[in-house]
Amino acid sequence: MYGIVANSQDNWTSLVAWIFLGAGVIALIVLIILDNFRKHPLLDLHIFKEKLMVLSALSCSLAGVASTVFMFFDPLYLRIVRGMSPFLIGLLLAVIPAAQALISFFFASAVKTYGVANLLIFSIAAGFTAFALHWPITADFPILALIAPFFLLGVNWGLSNSTSIAAVNQVIPQSHIAAAFGTIATIWNIVGSILLAASTAVFHAVEKQHSFLPAFHEAVDFNIIVAAIFVVAGVILYLSLKGKKA
Repeated sequence: MYGIVANSQDNWTSLVAWIFLGAGVIALIVLIILDNFRKHPLLDLHIFKEKLMVLSALSCSLAGVASTVFMFFDPLYLRIVRGMSPFLIGLLLAVIPAAQALISFFFASAVKTYGVANLLIFSIAAGFTAFALHWPITADFPILALIAPFFLLGVNWGLSNSTSIAAVNQVIPQSHIAAAFGTIATIWNIVGSILLAASTAVFHAVEKQHSFLPAFHEAVDFNIIVAAIFVVAGVILYLSLKGKKA
């Protein structure tokens, strides 16, 4: 993360930043290799032999982006571009946890009715739609219209959290459940943190020549592309799971 942020500030010419970036990538690769041979790994990557866990990881990765990137840039937009007070910003963003709370009332029946895989692909679709609905945001975009993308961010966030727990309980042996929870949560935070650093780099690259709003849009576009890749991967996995059941 430091390598990405520092490099973007120095136009990708900082030797120290490149060293940090390279060290981070190498350390992550070494961690994955070493964990593969440990009896009690830090990240239990064996859980991803189950396609349902990969689908869960994709959903949680999008939720990681929602809970870091958009929870960082959206308040800045509301404050800098729209001039809203911190109280009103907090009130508007409260739509996100409200969506999460609403899901909790219907989650148990939804799992029984639709199944874990269907809820996970719906969560991924909700996340992508929430990102895409940020694309038309301008300086005079109707404030109340922001409720839709914020609500869908909450849906993705809430469903990812609850459904990943259901997925772990469904396909992971009892002895590995705790490790599986930890692995999914770690991926949530790692993906969110890296995407926040990358989005900040994109933002600063554009802001050097333009104002806040064009830079905000470039960061949003970057995350829409990332989300689209996740959607494609999610659909392929989902169809594979359905085909396996058939």
